[in-house]
Amino acid sequence: MRRALVIMPPLIFSSEAVVALSFLKALKEFGIADISCVYEKEPDTRYLTAMPKNLTDVLSDTKTLNLKLIKGPLISPPLNYFSLKSTALLKRFDYILNLYFREYPIGMNINYVLYPHPLLHKTNKVREKYTGLKSLYFSLGYSIVRKLAISGRLICSSEYIRRVLRETQNTECEVLYPPIIPKEDLKVREKMDLVVGIGKYLPLKRWEEFIEIAKRVKSVNSRIEFKIIGGLRSADSSMDYFRRLKELATGSVELLTDVSEKEKWEILSEAKVVLHSQRIDNFGLGIAEAMYAGAVPVLYRSTGPWQDNVKEGKYGLAYSSVEEAAEHILRLAGDERYFKFLSSLSKERAELFSFSKFRQKIFRILEEGHMEK
Repeated sequence: MRRALVIMPPLIFSSEAVVALSFLKALKEFGIADISCVYEKEPDTRYLTAMPKNLTDVLSDTKTLNLKLIKGPLISPPLNYFSLKSTALLKRFDYILNLYFREYPIGMNINYVLYPHPLLHKTNKVREKYTGLKSLYFSLGYSIVRKLAISGRLICSSEYIRRVLRETQNTECEVLYPPIIPKEDLKVREKMDLVVGIGKYLPLKRWEEFIEIAKRVKSVNSRIEFKIIGGLRSADSSMDYFRRLKELATGSVELLTDVSEKEKWEILSEAKVVLHSQRIDNFGLGIAEAMYAGAVPVLYRSTGPWQDNVKEGKYGLAYSSVEEAAEHILRLAGDERYFKFLSSLSKERAELFSFSKFRQKIFRILEEGHMEK
């Protein structure tokens, strides 16, 4: 019986968690029945309810390995590497998968890079903090970490991240898009003049711009509705930001927090547009889900979503100014023929991000082997 050890990200409202659970599901379907997981933090049932049940079900027969990993210091990657390899040897694991490479930059049989670790950047600015004798320590430690970060098989989450890894770390990877896991009994619903945004309530998401676009659109067509499906962390800084957004959004945008999987898909099924204002982003899983449900993406012309979700305008619309975004939305709401044409393209593109294609690629990687590390 084959056995796998998996380094897991926190299972909260994020694409990292969806990808990690999808990996576990694919491993089980491949025939790896004995899976042990190392968590930075134990799964929280409050967050699991906001994820697809057919993914969270896989946790029922996975084991938790109480192995404490260290993150932060330069010395932590070698210590974690030694700890994991020793554990794998003692417990006879066949595979070690690192699905949290952003925090633990160590190479295993398979690494999945959703976001690259900044320490591995070939023009690393962390070195500027080390002077005198400390610079020798950094140079030695840095060379060791970069060597340990090489995996048997490096996989990344988008063409955009592939380019970033190539340019900043001189590393190649194979693209495996995060999968869409639609609600199993998803019903076709009538499309409304509704614009949605999806993502955590964090400043980098630029929700202020989303609200500004909404106000501009509603000044022309007040019937168009705007909703944000957002994950809300309990940290004081996130709560303060959310309160400021709520005040700013009054009368223009409805702010929803950690909605259920059922409610999320009901909203996406009714939406005509998914609006994304973030500037620097990886592949947009929320955008892909909305596209699957027939919403047309209107997103800022940059990075992952622009490059991977819509193929630089082939499967959706992009903007460079608030005015341009508002014009796109108003036309989609006012021209049904135009909307239906772009909606069909969105759904066509979203088929590429299905779980079946995700699983198919993982099966191929496992079957090919050549993952010694």
